[in-house]
Amino acid sequence: MNYEDKTRDELISEIGTLQARIQELEKSQKILTETERNFRVIFDAIPDSIFFMKADGEVLEGNRNFADRLGADMSAIIGKNIYEFIPEDVAGSRSIWVDKVLTEKRPVDWIDDRNGMLIHHHVVPIFNEDGEAERLAIYAG
Repeated sequence: MNYEDKTRDELISEIGTLQARIQELEKSQKILTETERNFRVIFDAIPDSIFFMKADGEVLEGNRNFADRLGADMSAIIGKNIYEFIPEDVAGSRSIWVDKVLTEKRPVDWIDDRNGMLIHHHVVPIFNEDGEAERLAIYAG
């Protein structure tokens, strides 16, 4: 039915329905914004390095400690391949662990010795609706 075929009362009713829906969406947006703000505070307060990346290595998000350890601003890291920011030998060994997570579709932990500093790594797959590991959550500390 076309709006020209509707009565004035029907149109007023539809406008009321649309206004209610807009109010619901505005409320949902406010809750989402508050949730993101809360998440960011906790995310950045964690002393470990945490980031999310696509299976191909593209960085999606990271906490402040992650950016600090790479010696770069987060805005310079997001959208780039993680392996561009770490030495080639380290990138090679880490990509083997990442491939293992993607292949086996299960989390993997390991301890890395970097110049006498032991770093405990955790790589967790994030699955899409088809059950494929398309992203990873990685934290190290």
